[in-house]
Amino acid sequence: MVQIDGALRSYGRFLAKYLHRNLSKENDILNAFGGIPEAFFPCLSPFRWGIPIFLAMRALTWYSKDQFHLHRRADFPTWSWTGWKDDTRS
Repeated sequence: MVQIDGALRSYGRFLAKYLHRNLSKENDILNAFGGIPEAFFPCLSPFRWGIPIFLAMRALTWYSKDQFHLHRRADFPTWSWTGWKDDTRS
């Protein structure tokens, strides 16, 4: 479980940085994210909507420390980080 906890912390830090990316097409968020989770965090695979399936209940409690800067991204579920975008990007 130590490996999984460490991977989750690393994955969380990775996502925090990824949410600040400026995409030319906001709906490409999952395509741009692609196979990164499986490649860098194989012990958390498989993923759906950017969330590790086997830890779905825990993963659903994600939050952003910058929550007041987040806005909805259309066509993505609200329970996934993919459903939100950070509008503070330059």
